[in-house]
Amino acid sequence: MIHCKGKKVNGEPCNAKPNAGGFCFAHDPNRKRDADRARRLGGKHRRRVLNDTPFPECDVKTAQGLTAFVESVMRETWRLESGVARSRTLGYLAQVQKGIIEVGELEERVTRLEQSIGEQKK
Repeated sequence: MIHCKGKKVNGEPCNAKPNAGGFCFAHDPNRKRDADRARRLGGKHRRRVLNDTPFPECDVKTAQGLTAFVESVMRETWRLESGVARSRTLGYLAQVQKGIIEVGELEERVTRLEQSIGEQKK
């Protein structure tokens, strides 16, 4: 197989398929401007946008605070592009939310029982 006449940055020969001039797109001196533009665009598309959403104002050490936190994450996830990954994430978050609600209800029941026992002792 015929390879490009160009060299990689590390000095090794380029293994890409050449065009009629003997160079691949990236090494073709007649297409340098196009190759540079393509590299810039590729870099822009790979760039990750930092999340500017503030952390939810909630106490994640309580069931109520965790519920608010998970709801916030669910809202952010809902805004993502629809697809299997989003659906799986929302399903998982719903399971987490269910567990938090159950634990929160148990905490409330235990608190009421403790208060009731404390009042009976008085």
